[in-house]
Order: sequence, then structure tokens, then C-alpha cells
Amino acid sequence: MSSGKQKYNRMVKQPLNTPNSKQDISAKTKIPVSILDKVYDRGLEAHNKLSPSMKKRVVPQAYAMGRVYTFAYHFKQGGLEFDNDLATKARKSKK
Repeated sequence: MSSGKQKYNRMVKQPLNTPNSKQDISAKTKIPVSILDKVYDRGLEAHNKLSPSMKKRVVPQAYAMGRVYTFAYHFKQGGLEFDNDLATKARKSKK
């Protein structure tokens, strides 16, 4: 099973484990950094709602960045199932 990071990296044609900052992702997807910041913040909030056993497996920052990668991937490829309000704002800002 591929992670959000790996799917994103495959989409932008770079090595699967290449790290990306929100600024890197913004430059490649044209999603404003401010939107990616909100996705990240929502990821931090979502981490707080995980079960205790899941919280032990992943640190909040990694969980939040995974959400950013997944958002960017599905924003471009389709099938986004969360943060649709932010996707709408991102699409409007690209015009």
C-alpha cells in the first residue's frame, strides 16, 4: 500500500521517498501555501481524535503532513474525501 507521500511523489515524477515542504507542494500543484497550512492544521486536530493506540504509532506532525500529501494528490487526481471546502477555495484562487 502506498502512502500519500509516495502517491504524490509518483504523480510529480520524483523518487518515492523524496521529502517535500508545503512550499514545494504548492509550487508543483499551484495550491496556495495558505490552503496547505489549513490542511496541515486540520491534520493536527484530527490526530488528537485518534485512538490512543494509533496516536502512539504516528507523531502529530507526520500525520498532518500525510494529510497534506493526500490532499495534494487527490486535489489533482480526483477522489478527495476530506477538506472539500479548502479544495474549492484552492480552485477559485487558481483562476
